[in-house]
Amino acid sequence: MKREDIKQIAYTIISSKEHGTEFYTNEMFNSLIDKICIIVKELNLNSGTDYEKISKVNEYLKSNVTVRKSYFDAFREEIPEIPKEELIYRTSYGALVMGEAMCAGFTESARILLEISGLKTKTLLSKLP
Repeated sequence: MKREDIKQIAYTIISSKEHGTEFYTNEMFNSLIDKICIIVKELNLNSGTDYEKISKVNEYLKSNVTVRKSYFDAFREEIPEIPKEELIYRTSYGALVMGEAMCAGFTESARILLEISGLKTKTLLSKLP
């Protein structure tokens, strides 16, 4: 897949209401696209069954991205809210480039990689108690 196609898929997902371009600078977005191009080639995401593609993305994220602790601190109300400088970890940039993410960063990353592999995705939101 061409870089421009990858860039378009990533931008479409990032700019959806569930995610958000406001968490990105142009430099961050370009670094993310560079990283995604490497991952797509490394995982050979354009081949295999749908199950194999999902498995490749799942294994990659589990092996290369850790959960950012500040998310759990805010969720457990140990801190009043997630600090603004931590919001980078709710993005694919945080997950794929920095190696840490909150749940939104995992979701955004999985969606981008799965869409690139030819699978249609959606982000479902839920409210936790």
